[in-house]
Amino acid sequence: MFWFRNAKSTLFLPAVISRRYSSDFGFKCVRLSNKHLLSVRGKDTFSLLQGIVTNDIRHLYVNLDTSVHLNCIFAFMLRFNGRVFADLMMYTFNNQNNFAQNEASVVREGTDDDLVLIECDSSLSKQILDFINTHKLRKKVTIDFSNGYSVFSIYPNIDAINANLKFELTKQIRDRKLLLTKDPRLNLLGYRLLIQNGSDVNFISDIVKKSVSEATVDDYREYRYKLGVGEGIIDHPVENCFPLECNADYLHGVSFHKGCYVGQELTARIYHTGVIRKRLMPFEIDGTLKAESIKPNETIVSADNKRRVGKIRSLFKNFGLALLNVEEVAKCDFSVMCGDVKLKVLKPFWWPKVAQRSKIPCGRADHETNDTCSSMSN
Repeated sequence: MFWFRNAKSTLFLPAVISRRYSSDFGFKCVRLSNKHLLSVRGKDTFSLLQGIVTNDIRHLYVNLDTSVHLNCIFAFMLRFNGRVFADLMMYTFNNQNNFAQNEASVVREGTDDDLVLIECDSSLSKQILDFINTHKLRKKVTIDFSNGYSVFSIYPNIDAINANLKFELTKQIRDRKLLLTKDPRLNLLGYRLLIQNGSDVNFISDIVKKSVSEATVDDYREYRYKLGVGEGIIDHPVENCFPLECNADYLHGVSFHKGCYVGQELTARIYHTGVIRKRLMPFEIDGTLKAESIKPNETIVSADNKRRVGKIRSLFKNFGLALLNVEEVAKCDFSVMCGDVKLKVLKPFWWPKVAQRSKIPCGRADHETNDTCSSMSN
């Protein structure tokens, strides 16, 4: 058994004995101390948020316009010029039975108890709160920091990324003290857990039916980089990238059918009329070299003709993310250099074979993947 501690409480999670749940992998659980939660509560909560995030907020309540009902969605907030302000996780504790289904043409009538919690990078939380307040106008909502919950990620404890690894949450936990739900971006990112400080969560291992071990924020970061998934201000720098470059469409973080929102015009134009040439992709540094050999924003060139193909976005240990011209990287067989350092770039297995613009989902769903998947070993 082991303990998770924070400043206000101690959280207790028992490790399940492997005999009880025989499997070839367990889970790691990390408290995301680099995240803050904001609460938006009130009658106009959903209508306010619908106009300032990229995803369709209607997925968080039952209605006839969307076929997917979720307790957590991934989204971006953008500036008016369409550049990324912040990436978010948005949660609701409401039971779907509390919502009456509406006609497709009828705007949902909110209640004073409507509540959405927004998970964001802690360094941006004050700016995001001010941003929401700026767009509040006369809407009947209360916006504040939510200090009563801790955020955890529960992800597979595996040495190599395996696209064929499947697991399903047998039961979703949802009440006012605790929310355990799938990470809406990608199956291999596991689950997100919101828990009220001081709550007893000694049944979590029973729910996931795997052994659970403690991890650090750095462990989680390295795991994400192996998958090719960015998160937070380091991977998505403010006003220095676009949501589609951050794979928002592949990670179920943007809707092209919801209507207008801040920054929507450029995002829709790029998607419908242009080719998304640059995307965030994972790379691995040659094992004999140190990560300190390269820095963020340094230029990446093809190994054969030294043509510029992108730049370093972020890195940790020997793994990182780079913003790369996908076509040019493919031409050089994913062999690139940063200075004198050789990088191994991989096309994430979770990218769709062929982008189908009319069928990119906004909720959690599995994309069709390549026949041969990439893997990275520690």
